[in-house]
Amino acid sequence: MDNVDYSIYGDTYFYDVIGDKTIFEVFGVNITRGDGKITFDLYTNFNNAPGGTSGPTQVGNYYYNLADFFIDPDRDGDFDYAVVLQNHGEWSAALQSSPGTHGVGLYGVSTWKSSSDFYEGSSVGGGGVYYGEKYSEYFGGPNKVSPVAVDGYTSSLLITNGVIKTSTGSNGTTVKYIYSFTLDESSLADLNVDGPAIFWGGSTCANDAISGAPVPEPASMLLLGTGLVGIIGAKRRSRKNA
Repeated sequence: MDNVDYSIYGDTYFYDVIGDKTIFEVFGVNITRGDGKITFDLYTNFNNAPGGTSGPTQVGNYYYNLADFFIDPDRDGDFDYAVVLQNHGEWSAALQSSPGTHGVGLYGVSTWKSSSDFYEGSSVGGGGVYYGEKYSEYFGGPNKVSPVAVDGYTSSLLITNGVIKTSTGSNGTTVKYIYSFTLDESSLADLNVDGPAIFWGGSTCANDAISGAPVPEPASMLLLGTGLVGIIGAKRRSRKNA
């Protein structure tokens, strides 16, 4: 599932635009299924240690955390699940009202926080910060809500092997980091035969985001790169630091 220069929202406002591609770029998501497992590989430039091992990333006067990965298993438009990639207990420096201290794992979602919950009150026009719902203040058009953190939940399941972060060694605007995790398909109720729809904001600002539902390749459902076939979309939220 590649990130592209247009969106699935039926308007012309959500172009593939971010403030600093070396920090916030989201490139795509690999989804691989087999033997009752489903593996997600998230490709990005955002650097934050997963699994509860570090605090937020600071850029200028603002703090950013690794956004949760939201899953719509039956593609009905509701994100029933999310994977917490970084322990929420580390987020106090970047959120006015903390979404709990959820550990790394799969959660049944009842409520969630958007990027505005993290950065509401930041002065966009005054040299502050772009984020999720503030996009239209610079680019026009309707605002879009960006789910970035599980808040209330109905169930939780720790991921046995955790979230694995791989560094590619890149120093430019190409992929720097890959975050990977594997779930049992049985843990996602009503999973669509063609796989789930997803939303990932990269970081809690949703400065760059990817969303959509892939149409699988016949064999492996490997959906990244030039072989992409799918209904995909990307939402970018440019950010400037004070």
